[in-house]
Parts: sequence; structure tokens; C-alpha cells
Amino acid sequence: NKLGSDAWTAIKNKTKKKIKDIAAELIKLYAQRKVAKGFAFTPDTYLQDELEASFMYEDTPDQSKATVDVKADMEKPHPMDRLICGDVGFGKTEIAIRAA
Repeated sequence: NKLGSDAWTAIKNKTKKKIKDIAAELIKLYAQRKVAKGFAFTPDTYLQDELEASFMYEDTPDQSKATVDVKADMEKPHPMDRLICGDVGFGKTEIAIRAA
């Protein structure tokens, strides 16, 4: 559609409304998650420390931070809301095993 045309304005307005609707849904969802009751795990024990010491490779600073952040989230009494991202071979599985 040509910029400034009636069709362009209609699509732009429809898109703005849809974005506002999605934002409202996300706000509602996150509010529900914040008040939802979750399971607060206990801090690590010596068994966890032994498991982590058995891993072959040393963690990178980013892996260490991600592990600490995930564990801190898991010790809170509400559902965790975190996504770990990284390239193939950069230790996401090790973070997941530590969390499990």
C-alpha cells in the first residue's frame, strides 16, 4: 500500500490496536505468574557441589553467572521465568544439569 493512503492508515491503526492487545495480554500473564505459587528449592548441598566438581570442563564466566541466576530463581517461591540461550557447544546442558 502507498504510504499515507487510506489503506495504509487502516493497516497501521489495526496493527497498533493488535500490539496494544498483545501488550495487555502479556501484562496480565506476568501479573498472574508473579502471584502464582511455585516450589522454592533449597540451596545446594554437598552432593550438588560434588556433582558440579565432577564436570570435565571449567565454566566460562557467562556459564557461572547463568548457573547462579537460575539457582537463585529456583529458590524463590514463584515460577521461574528465565530462558538460557547460546550457540551450540557453549554449555547450556551443563547449566540445565546443575539446575536439575
